Amino acid sequence: MDEPGIIQPHKLERKKWSLKKRLGFFAAALIVLFVGFFVFRVGHTFSFINGGILGKIIHINSADAPEEKNRIDILIVGLRGEGDVEAGDNLTDTIMVLSIKTDTKKAALLSIPRDLYVQIPRYGKMEKINFAYAYGEAVYKDGLSLSTLAVEKATGINIDYAAAINFPTFINVIDALGGIDVWVPKDFSEAQQWGYEFKVPKGWNHFNSETALYYARSRYSTSDFDRARRQHDILTAVAKKATGLGVLANPVKLNRMLDSLAAGVKTDIGFLDMVRLLGYAKSITGDSLARAVLDDSENGLLVSGFVNSAYVLYPKAGVEDYTQIHALFQNIFK
Repeated sequence: MDEPGIIQPHKLERKKWSLKKRLGFFAAALIVLFVGFFVFRVGHTFSFINGGILGKIIHINSADAPEEKNRIDILIVGLRGEGDVEAGDNLTDTIMVLSIKTDTKKAALLSIPRDLYVQIPRYGKMEKINFAYAYGEAVYKDGLSLSTLAVEKATGINIDYAAAINFPTFINVIDALGGIDVWVPKDFSEAQQWGYEFKVPKGWNHFNSETALYYARSRYSTSDFDRARRQHDILTAVAKKATGLGVLANPVKLNRMLDSLAAGVKTDIGFLDMVRLLGYAKSITGDSLARAVLDDSENGLLVSGFVNSAYVLYPKAGVEDYTQIHALFQNIFK
């Protein structure tokens, strides 16, 4: 008989979990570990990438580049990379603006030729726009800020984010993705640039990193403007592959891609901002993507000329008259 006022210890009953429950618990634990690793890994990568930026970009914030609601503008510059045969590792070989209309899920990809003759901020002289990054890196250790200011002046839009990627990193990302699929509108060949006749047939082509790089950078057989259009095709193919379930659901591919990005990207895009932008990117289809290339065609907005024997492009309306270019960039969704 139990003594009054004394609580007797009870024997604990051990519940046996079924195999199904144990497997379920194990799977849940793996998911938690994977998600935790993913958040840490991606966060660490973008922390590493952001480490190269000295500070937030000081924008023009004037009537020439007003901020616009429901719109995000991202400057993307491609660098030649160390050891380039043209000895211009910090000259921007590619200059694009990706604009996203967040309320309609539409996007636009607009290319600015590297030979556009502009006033370089903090330099005090007119130069080709691709010089802005090199000058910013050499003097301020911050090429992105000067590139952003130069692009804002020329386009009349407020750049929300900026990113610079070198071509070796571009190659590594495509390798990490297992290649990309690109539609080639007509037979393409480049006989001079790569030491042999580089050819790509019309139609869908699966590109490895080397083929993608050659296709994106070839310029002797066609114009610099055609090259910009090919770069649009490459970039959209990379984005489509990178945001596809095959990569996001594959830890090995995802980890390789993050390693590649961390090695050669500078950006002011934070981790949370990147997650938000990826959400927009997934909803953008080919039909909702507008494209434009500033060129010197009959209906283009630029004309060509020479300054000190150097080939340059400037607005058809007049040197430093960006009115028509501003209208194109500001009204691309109208």
